[in-house]
Amino acid sequence: MHQIMWARWIEITADHEAAAAHAYAEICAGDTSRLSEELCQSLVAIAGAASTVEAVYEDIRYLLPRRPRRDSAAERIGDSLTAAFGLLDEASTTLLQDLTWLFDRRNEGLHPYAEPEAPQPHPSGVNTGAEASRFNALESRRALWIALRVLEYAAAPPNPLNRWVARWVEERHAYHETIVAPVRARGGLTPETPTSGHLQS
Repeated sequence: MHQIMWARWIEITADHEAAAAHAYAEICAGDTSRLSEELCQSLVAIAGAASTVEAVYEDIRYLLPRRPRRDSAAERIGDSLTAAFGLLDEASTTLLQDLTWLFDRRNEGLHPYAEPEAPQPHPSGVNTGAEASRFNALESRRALWIALRVLEYAAAPPNPLNRWVARWVEERHAYHETIVAPVRARGGLTPETPTSGHLQS
């Protein structure tokens, strides 16, 4: 059967974000052996969030007129989502900022520098490897929240560009009800800043 891939990716993202949050809680309780587990879960969560957004883009891009070429994935996808869903300037600007962060962070995991970096502070307060300091539960929560905000626009766009986009929204409604809504309901998901010292699990 046909799969709607952004629905699968948001489930994967949420599962790994929750696992990263669990490891983070144990790190904060003093078990620094969970840093590697948190890193691995966060790598998948952040990559999954970026894949969710890319899959939404792939699901709608053929419904749009040809868009101007953009220099980055964040710009290309942000421009297309803004046009498709009729986002206002402030929302469009915020979306571009969020996507730039998300794809930059995802690319850091996929295309890491070979040279080792000095230890850096982890949000829990311990010093650790640079990778674990950047791929942690707080960053995973931010990535998940960005993906959910894109899905919120997809579920209820302010001003769909054309009837094809409007029909797409109707056809995808069930996925928002049965898959995205339960993810959103887990633990009252809200954005956490990367420098926050706590995380709700």
